[in-house]
Amino acid sequence: MSSTTPHIGAELKSERLRRGLTLDDVAHSICSYSYLSLVESGKRNPSPRIETALRARLGLPTTESPGLYITNVDYQMAFIAYRRNEIPQWQEFLGRLPEDSNETLHLLALADEHEGNLDRAVALYLEVLESTPAPIEFHVRVAIGAIRALCGRTEYLRAVTIFDDIVDRYSEVLHHFPSMHIELWAMMANVFAETNQLSRATAALHTLAGLKPADAEDTLNKHWGAADAYRTVGDWAQAEHHTTEMLRLVDRRTHPHKWAANTTNLVTIALNRGTREYAAMIVQQYEALHTLHELHSAHEERQARLNLALLYALAQDPTSAQAELFGITEHIARHPGIESGDMHVELARVYLALNDTASALDALTRATQMLDDSPHTRTSAIAWRTMADLYERAGDTVAAASCLKQALDRLGIHSTLEVVPLVFDPSMP
Repeated sequence: MSSTTPHIGAELKSERLRRGLTLDDVAHSICSYSYLSLVESGKRNPSPRIETALRARLGLPTTESPGLYITNVDYQMAFIAYRRNEIPQWQEFLGRLPEDSNETLHLLALADEHEGNLDRAVALYLEVLESTPAPIEFHVRVAIGAIRALCGRTEYLRAVTIFDDIVDRYSEVLHHFPSMHIELWAMMANVFAETNQLSRATAALHTLAGLKPADAEDTLNKHWGAADAYRTVGDWAQAEHHTTEMLRLVDRRTHPHKWAANTTNLVTIALNRGTREYAAMIVQQYEALHTLHELHSAHEERQARLNLALLYALAQDPTSAQAELFGITEHIARHPGIESGDMHVELARVYLALNDTASALDALTRATQMLDDSPHTRTSAIAWRTMADLYERAGDTVAAASCLKQALDRLGIHSTLEVVPLVFDPSMP
């Protein structure tokens, strides 16, 4: 097969329209939709790599790179429906796959992860990975899902093991999957920062900055990876910069989830930086919360509700703050898997802002129970340090001292808990 195959553009367009797919559906993670449009119109010949990937996605015959790209069209269509959040279509194509196939297990894992059922999602991802799934594109996609879900459970060392295995196996071919390559390094920059492996975090950001995006979504993922890593080390200025860049690039109508999640992240950063423009922030967070609720994004909705409760409390609107606290309780009842020690630390902040010391102490007690065996990560250290500050504000200096020791222990520090900034500031496009 050659990139100059006559009428390749017409063939791709005909098959795309026959399947009812948009340019973005087919181009996603391969090339930009504008590039595909030029190919379909005959104004551009695709490279052999891109032509092979596009043909594989549409279920057209390919002769190059066997074992590299996914060719199961029913799975591809189900995955596209999942990306579109079109549940009936997702269920239709899922029903065409064997119940015990790796493809079915992966799609079910994605659904569980989206709903906040991380325990089940991780179990399904790992079940697929244990079989060394093929082709390579599918193996990498499943590994990325597993890393993402493990990070949601703060199991960073297991995530590192999966990452190292994928890089060892496929370092020579990862460039064939530019979007997944970027997503992989974007996640790992934060994982290495979380585990205090700052040299590997720096290297990950170097690698991330040098990867060429296939489309606008890849550029977003590059900023996302940098923002996450900087948030983890407490560099709020850099985190705000990259999050603001993401929001600038996101179209609220076409990417509502990305818009709402990034808006929530920006509000979280602003709260940590001490910004006091509460009225404007409340409007931003309320709109984002509504979108996240509509999209059933359990984890992001939890953070949005916590932000909104704290904003109302700081704005001296206790009635609205209490309403949001009730909403958080209901949300956790619907999604028990997303309850965490960090969440109870945030609840304590809200209660103290409401001058409800008793409830704040209850929340801190629950946080202590849940974080007692937490992994030694920067986020857990920050949570313990925050708890120390909150206990001190609540008047319990003994508990404050104990929490500070926990924070120090989690970073292996025995003097002071200092923010250690990354030494590399990646330049993003």
